[in-house]
Amino acid sequence: MLKWSYTHCPSAKYVLKADDDMFVNLEYLVNVLKHKRLKDTVIGMQITGARPIQDKGSKWYTPKELFNGTVYPPYCSGTSYVISGDSVEKLYNASLDTPYFWLEDIFITGICRTKANVKISNDYGFTYDKPTASGCVFRSRITGHRYIENEIRKIWKELKDSSISCTPSHVNTKAVLTKS
Repeated sequence: MLKWSYTHCPSAKYVLKADDDMFVNLEYLVNVLKHKRLKDTVIGMQITGARPIQDKGSKWYTPKELFNGTVYPPYCSGTSYVISGDSVEKLYNASLDTPYFWLEDIFITGICRTKANVKISNDYGFTYDKPTASGCVFRSRITGHRYIENEIRKIWKELKDSSISCTPSHVNTKAVLTKS
């Protein structure tokens, strides 16, 4: 990803990485990025204090020979994050002389980011949770995780429907839809 972005999009202001089961509210994200004007930064849902899992039965098992520290460096959830364009080359170069680590989010936004002296901007609009599949919920969110295609289409359709009025409840994780 870093090599491709560096090679093919050298003048990009930002690079978005998102899993295929994510809903990304691109219009809201662009607005957030316009106001933040980030430099030397990765923006996303910051994870701090995560420890390597030593249980061999775990999907995220990490042998000590792959990571010998007790705590991963702060990193952004790999479900989705944005890299400022000026950081792509720095992260790519850091990746070239850093032993590969199999968890992409920890490798790029934690280990390489630290080595390249790139900052993290924590933004709660990014989430690895699955909020209700509703356009109302995503009026003030950037991402949500674990959606299937019809849920993504539903969210998008509701976001674009100006006849829908939203009444927030439960701290914007659920919302009431009313048609005008």
